[in-house]
Amino acid sequence: MKRYFTSFVLFAAIVLGSLSGFAQEVDYQELYNTSKKTALVISEKLDLSEEETQYLTRFITSREQSMAKLGPNNSEDASHAKHIEKLNRSFKKNAISIFGEEKTKEILILYPLQD
Repeated sequence: MKRYFTSFVLFAAIVLGSLSGFAQEVDYQELYNTSKKTALVISEKLDLSEEETQYLTRFITSREQSMAKLGPNNSEDASHAKHIEKLNRSFKKNAISIFGEEKTKEILILYPLQD
């Protein structure tokens, strides 16, 4: 009896573990749609061209996907903080190269880089 119970508990743990893994999977299409909406709102407020809006959508989507892959914030993990800082620097660098410093400052007011 004990053997069957142990087998059942092990099986249940494996099934629940795999189900929780599916639950944590990121919906990249939804992430892209949200990023695109964010970029369109910023684009309207700053009167960006269509090409600039596409770049902004790409930058925001890339950052958000990387943040999703990184997982939830663990304040005790120094590598987590370093990775976020790297993502923020990359976003700023790319934005400055396309939009210039003034527009990038305006973008960062509307899309603050925190986390």
